[in-house]
Amino acid sequence: MVISTSLETFSDGEFASNEFQPNVIAVWDIADQSIISQAKVSEPVGTLMVINEDYAVAFYQSPKLIELKSGEIISRLPDISSGKQNSSILHHIDKLPPIAIDATGKRFAVADADGITVVAVTNLGSHKRS
Repeated sequence: MVISTSLETFSDGEFASNEFQPNVIAVWDIADQSIISQAKVSEPVGTLMVINEDYAVAFYQSPKLIELKSGEIISRLPDISSGKQNSSILHHIDKLPPIAIDATGKRFAVADADGITVVAVTNLGSHKRS
């Protein structure tokens, strides 16, 4: 399972090895109840769509491809506005655009007043580093 955290925390600043740190994207092993990886992110993540064990698409403000192990943004689509949802609690934000996620097909769609944009996530091998 892939999750993201914000800067908000109830901690005193000390985190155990099995606790999520603030402002990270993390991979959680449900069966073992343990953190596989967590990496700092440079900006809010928002809703997530997992692509594979290495990548996820984050939808805060605009879609962006994030490498899970490093937290690095590999690419972004700044011309697509995907809203400012960064929590399941929604208040004091602008109306969110409709988003459809097809994780199995590795594609998503975002609607706006001009129509619907469908994006297929492909060619991830070209972004891998050795």
